[in-house]
Amino acid sequence: MESPQGKKFLRILQNSLSPFENFVAKLDIDEPLNLVDNRQYIIKQLIDLLNFEDPAKIIPIAGDTGQGKTYICWEIKKNLQIHGSPIFFQVPANSKLFYYDLYTKIIEEIGAEKLRDITTKISNRWGASEIKYGLFRTTNSEKVISRAKLTTRYKWSKYPKELEDCIRAIIIHAMDPEASHLAERWLLGEIMDSDELFFLGIENNLSAKVVAEELLKLIADYLDDGIYLIYDDLDKNWVNFSHIQDIDDDWANSLEEDSPDVSSSSTDISFFEQLVQVLNELNKVKIVFTMDYSSKDEILSHFPESIADFISPIIPLNNFSSRDTKQYYKEALKLYLKKNQMDYDLKNPLFPLNEIILKGVFRKIHGNPRLVIREFQQIFDEIIFDGVSISELEAKYSLY
Repeated sequence: MESPQGKKFLRILQNSLSPFENFVAKLDIDEPLNLVDNRQYIIKQLIDLLNFEDPAKIIPIAGDTGQGKTYICWEIKKNLQIHGSPIFFQVPANSKLFYYDLYTKIIEEIGAEKLRDITTKISNRWGASEIKYGLFRTTNSEKVISRAKLTTRYKWSKYPKELEDCIRAIIIHAMDPEASHLAERWLLGEIMDSDELFFLGIENNLSAKVVAEELLKLIADYLDDGIYLIYDDLDKNWVNFSHIQDIDDDWANSLEEDSPDVSSSSTDISFFEQLVQVLNELNKVKIVFTMDYSSKDEILSHFPESIADFISPIIPLNNFSSRDTKQYYKEALKLYLKKNQMDYDLKNPLFPLNEIILKGVFRKIHGNPRLVIREFQQIFDEIIFDGVSISELEAKYSLY
């Protein structure tokens, strides 16, 4: 540690967080490190499953606490080789929020510009692109709305009023320059007052019962790429879901924070049935979820046997190997040095630690990624703040 490079490294450590201080992924915080070999293999499996058309539409990932389930979710979201849009979802507070939450997050992901392309394509299918007198596209939005109501989808709809609201918003968004901005706000899920709804000729907000579901069915066929719904820690979060029957249609202004208790039997059926309904009704949708390995049998039992063929074998997350532990340490060190504008020491790539300490860390922790990170944090704290020498660390970790 007496080299100029070593002294500079220690000075930086004394005045900043250690290389391992922030490396625990959360749904709102990405862990920036590269994948170790073990996790690269898992991501390769996931890419194949997500890009393959059928049969797997539900892809469960299982691992013990600290094995990196959230980290894998982030790697799915960041991966450019996946032919679709991976979107993080939280389990909604009750069943009436399910499709609204699903729709608004998908629209947020695809963006307003893509939304306009979609509404134009749908409107054209209903006759908006008709040539008048050999020169002009029709501007008669009411005529196009009337044509849309002649389709089989509308005639057989269980919810014609709600579906008509969706049709009207789509066509106005694509065809009416004066009201297009207002229709876009409605399509993006903003809550409109009664005057705004009247101006659009629409009865319901998007938050009203079944409206988001009907709208999602309309636009799903026009999504070029797949949609991958990612639920992290599903086994811990699905129990927060409730099937509330007695709230107003427009829940946005009336839903109370304190919801009535419901039995576990009604809760699990409603949530998992809605997941299956999404798969049955929407093309190009797949569901990825993580869970503790101990919960796998319980969670999978909630899906009906009729869709067993659509559930892929569980992808297990294992602990790091000794090689993975070493690779993780080196990647963290490289990222830290780059951030602090220091060169990586190719002659001593494990500095300030060494092989003896790294192997001891692996043996002590048995490769659990989260505990490996914490152990490295502790080691660096001991070096910087307690003045522990490398020889003392070697003696300590050689005991494991």
